[in-house]
Amino acid sequence: MITLEGVAARRAPLTLARLSLSWGPGAHSIVGATADGGPLVLEIVAGKARIRTGRVRVLDASPGDAAVRPQVALVLLEPSLPEALTASEVLALAATLRGEPPRDPVARLASLGVEALAPRRVRTLAPEEARA
Repeated sequence: MITLEGVAARRAPLTLARLSLSWGPGAHSIVGATADGGPLVLEIVAGKARIRTGRVRVLDASPGDAAVRPQVALVLLEPSLPEALTASEVLALAATLRGEPPRDPVARLASLGVEALAPRRVRTLAPEEARA
């Protein structure tokens, strides 16, 4: 469950004011232009952007809570990934940075049907493959 109650946030030139919404379990996306505020809303839900007022709850906790962070993924249209690493190395690095136990990168990618990306360098990936 994701709930925003009266949220206000700003990232120039955009301002969100009194945004309230509630999403049930599942994968969610926002469709629209960057200027519509979608990326800012997703960053708020992922705990990457601060709010000025209001309340954000993700899985009945703050998005920055250590128990919530591993369960939330923010996938940007243009992900910023270290180009010299392979997809497997990026997944291992991300797990380390999050304090998660190591997991098989091929199995993680297989859940999306893209396990063939594991040995490839990030710089060789198409934008769609990098998002995966």
